[in-house]
Formats: sequence, structure tokens, C-alpha cells
Amino acid sequence: MDYVLKVLALLEAQAAFFSRGHQGATETREYRARLGAQLERGELEGARRRRDLEQRHHLLLQQDLSQEEVGVASEGAGPVATPIEGYLYKRARNAFRTWSRSDEFKVSLTVEESQWNVASLVVAAVLID
Repeated sequence: MDYVLKVLALLEAQAAFFSRGHQGATETREYRARLGAQLERGELEGARRRRDLEQRHHLLLQQDLSQEEVGVASEGAGPVATPIEGYLYKRARNAFRTWSRSDEFKVSLTVEESQWNVASLVVAAVLID
């Protein structure tokens, strides 16, 4: 008889546990729906923003291609320096072939006129710590 009472106590404890869980789930149903709607709006906004940035990037590339060569000196302008900044990346030799950023650099592209009035491109790289 003692064994049956212990099994009944276990069943009552499980029923109380599951009823509390169900009650908590029903209480938070509205909050979870609101949170899901916010997440969906955020995903749509992010996709829209990414699409807009891709379109803007595409337009900028078209504008760059339509313009004259970058860094070519005009008559009487002297040397022209176009600063380029970025990061140097190294490829790892492990099995995954990952890329890691090694140093930050700043490159100054200088165009000089040679003695035959042909623009030659001289690249001077300056590494920044």
C-alpha cells in the first residue's frame, strides 16, 4: 500500500509540474507572438537595408567605371596622392585555410610624370601600427 501512495504522489507532482508549465506558456503566448513579429520586422528591415546597400554599391561601381582613370595627373597639377586604407589579410596554413587580419595599412598612390610625359604609377606603402 505504501508503494501505491508513493506512485500517486509522484503522479500528482508531475501533474502539478506540467500544469504550471502549461499555465506559463499560455501567459506568455501574447508576449512570444509580439516578439516573433518584432523579429520578423527586423529581418525584413535588414534584408531591405542590405538590398539598398547592394544597389547603392552597384551604382557607385558603375559611376567609378564611367569616370576617368583614378589617380591620373592632369596637366600642371603635379603629383597626385590618393590615400587608400585597409587591412592586410594572411591565409592560414591549417586545414581550414582561414584568413586572418595581420596589419592595418595606409597606401599612398602617387602619379608622377616621366620624361616622355607618360603617367607612371608609383605605389608607396606605409604600414601603421
